[in-house]
Amino acid sequence: MILIGVDPHKSSHTAVAVDAAGHQVARRRFVVNAGTFRRHMRWCEQWPERRFAIEGASGFGRSLAQQLVAVCENVVDVPSTL
Repeated sequence: MILIGVDPHKSSHTAVAVDAAGHQVARRRFVVNAGTFRRHMRWCEQWPERRFAIEGASGFGRSLAQQLVAVCENVVDVPSTL
């Protein structure tokens, strides 16, 4: 199982894939535009068993979290800390 953590911002999303041992296996930054979700999912296809952790799924990460849930991906909200 790969955990894909996403740190969403207004103009970009940074995604990091982490294996079960906690080691980073990949990292990618996506510029936010009309094709972001498609590119993000194409990148994630290399890990068929995956779960997403979206920071602030009720804030900047809301759109991404909703799109992931709509295609039956496993998504958890990670609250941002001050």
